[in-house]
Amino acid sequence: MSDSNQEKKSPFDDYSFAVMYENRNAQFGYPGLLLDHVIEHLKRYDVTSVADIGAGTGAFSIPLAMAGFTVYAVEPAYGMQSILSDKIKNLSLHLTIYPVPLEKIKGLKSDACIAMHSLYSIKPLKKAIATMNTIAPLVMIAVRTEKTHTLSDVVRSYFKKERPKYYVQQIIEYLNELSIPYERYFIHQSHIVRITDIFQEALFHCHAMGLDKSYVGTIITILEQHLHKNETYWFENVHDDALIIIHP
Repeated sequence: MSDSNQEKKSPFDDYSFAVMYENRNAQFGYPGLLLDHVIEHLKRYDVTSVADIGAGTGAFSIPLAMAGFTVYAVEPAYGMQSILSDKIKNLSLHLTIYPVPLEKIKGLKSDACIAMHSLYSIKPLKKAIATMNTIAPLVMIAVRTEKTHTLSDVVRSYFKKERPKYYVQQIIEYLNELSIPYERYFIHQSHIVRITDIFQEALFHCHAMGLDKSYVGTIITILEQHLHKNETYWFENVHDDALIIIHP
């Protein structure tokens, strides 16, 4: 899962940041229950092939391929592509990497098209959804809701770089406007995440927000104000995801 950006270079093009992102996802237990729900619905609709938009380092693409699906991993960021490629090179999977942005995809067809937290920076949103619907008749989109509260949200709020949490309403309004049938599910998860290296955690946030490394000290101060401490630093990340399924 990566936030693609059409207008400027993505931090995920940087291999070192992509590694930090990959390690942090593993530490924070992503994608957790969301993956189970995705697989459940893909099986319900007898899907055999899946296009994964913003596949990142393969949080969904690899488990789906291991579950027997043919997967087309669409990931434009070089750093993410590199990690994904390294992870699958010794595996025998039906998984193909498409190293291009969603808007440049030509001729790709599958049974389902998924976008797991990867549409936030792709604009306009309506066009992205319409493009996904040309790839597959079944579209699954996961977006965070306003109930989500993570360590990243805390840090970003200090720099007024909050990521919008109202995509659910925008998507539903668009689908209702065009009379497109859909289902909607909410998946609530909370994880106690332990921060063993507060400097590296601050450095991650610097990269994620496009800030100079000189902000690391400021971010460490912010983290220390909000992290709990009992031998090690920890924080309770709350994820409240909406899974929207557009079906034939």
